[in-house]
Amino acid sequence: MNKKQCVINKPIKVTFIIICFIFAFFIILEGIESLKDNESSKSVFNVHSLGAKGDRIHNDTKVIQETLDLAKTSNTPIKIFIPKGTYKLTNTLRIYKNTHLVLEDGAVLLRSHDNTIMVNGDAGAMYTDYNGHGNITIEGGIWDGNITNYPDPFNAIGIARGKNITIRNIEVRDIASGHAIDLNASKNVVIENSEFLGFKDTTPDHSRFYSEAIQVSEHTKLGFSQYGEYDGTPSKNVTIRNCYFGASGTKGTIAWPVGIGNHGSVHNKFSTDIKIHDNIFRGITFVAIRNFKWKDTTIQNNTFLDGNRGIALSNPNGKGESSKTSDGIQTGLPQSGSHTTISKNTFENTRRENIYGEGWPNHSTIAKIESVIISDNVFNHQLGGNQRPNIYLNWVDDVYISNNRISNAYLGIYLGFASNVTISKNTLENIVTDGLLVDEPDKNYQHKGYTNNIEVTQNNLSNFGKMGLFIQYTKGFTIKENKIITSPEKNSIQVDNLSSNGEILENTIITDVNQ
Repeated sequence: MNKKQCVINKPIKVTFIIICFIFAFFIILEGIESLKDNESSKSVFNVHSLGAKGDRIHNDTKVIQETLDLAKTSNTPIKIFIPKGTYKLTNTLRIYKNTHLVLEDGAVLLRSHDNTIMVNGDAGAMYTDYNGHGNITIEGGIWDGNITNYPDPFNAIGIARGKNITIRNIEVRDIASGHAIDLNASKNVVIENSEFLGFKDTTPDHSRFYSEAIQVSEHTKLGFSQYGEYDGTPSKNVTIRNCYFGASGTKGTIAWPVGIGNHGSVHNKFSTDIKIHDNIFRGITFVAIRNFKWKDTTIQNNTFLDGNRGIALSNPNGKGESSKTSDGIQTGLPQSGSHTTISKNTFENTRRENIYGEGWPNHSTIAKIESVIISDNVFNHQLGGNQRPNIYLNWVDDVYISNNRISNAYLGIYLGFASNVTISKNTLENIVTDGLLVDEPDKNYQHKGYTNNIEVTQNNLSNFGKMGLFIQYTKGFTIKENKIITSPEKNSIQVDNLSSNGEILENTIITDVNQ
């Protein structure tokens, strides 16, 4: 190439590069403007401008509902603002698809009737699958149950048959007997940065001791009868994070019986992919999280304070409504959930079990809870008045318990009818009775091989009241490389009651006369 060509081509190349940069700039600018257009394409409404008063006296139900109704005929998503004020509601509000509802700081929805505050659909409508009203965001405000004046059972928010639901930055205050959020047959749900305060059981027989602030459920007519196909469709992909569950301080109310969970199911239907992260549960009266036959559940980075129980893995025993099919046929069969991870949580001052899991046998049908990981948790100061284990797992299979710290508990870890369990690298200290107890408590199923393949390795135990490691009825076990500090009169390791095919090796036993 000659010099003349170089001189000619160099400006051409520079010009070409400049043109490319300009072209790219306009493409990016067009993208930004497109995003702005998408946001501005929402129709925006302010309920004050449409006539709502927000003065606690005037009935604002009609204006707010008429504003929500605009979504039914709008060709674009709508955004509704409810400014600061107290809005008296005398009927259930209904929210529809493609709605973003924003309650500004200081906005209160005051329930002044006997029913639910808000639902996502029309009474009697037959929505199927997840094709009801979705693409909904509910944001902000205080949702006041006003139960002193209206004590009938109710839910604050009822959601069914929707997908892409977000609820954030709300405070639900004082619920009578029902739920703060009742979630049924819903998919792709996020509930975040919210507070759920205050509950009162107003049933005549006080039978709602298990009521959940957030219920995650399959859809049945018995559970949620407002609308929808009652075919047991489960909920899927639900995330609940950065929320607080506790008391409101209102006279006559208490903290919630259950923070997040369910108390019923449908045979062969499983709610799945439930993620519960970074929440605080304080003073819960029944159990903070009740996983009722869910699959693929992650419970991580939560704090449990001063409650009755921490986490329950509950399952139908084959004797009630939850063992019926979606057609109402009683199977009589137990069924259990699976694939639960409980990690990096902190438990303080729990009265009963911090983790409780119960599968069920029914003659030849054995429904063990399967695939449980319990790792990197801190359990401190289980109060122990009810003489319950810190971790209780009965009828389980494929369990991994590792890197947990258990301090000041009645009994460290209890396993009943457990198979394929690894207990590794845990620290247990100041235990009233046994560090680990493996047992078969039901005589009808003893000595039949349901307890097998238990591996206990590299754990540290100190200051326990009875035995460090006590294994019974087990076919196949390994107790290896554990460090146990004990007093001279206590057994560090005991294997009993027809256990077989096991090995005990390379453990370190330190006798401390001060224990």
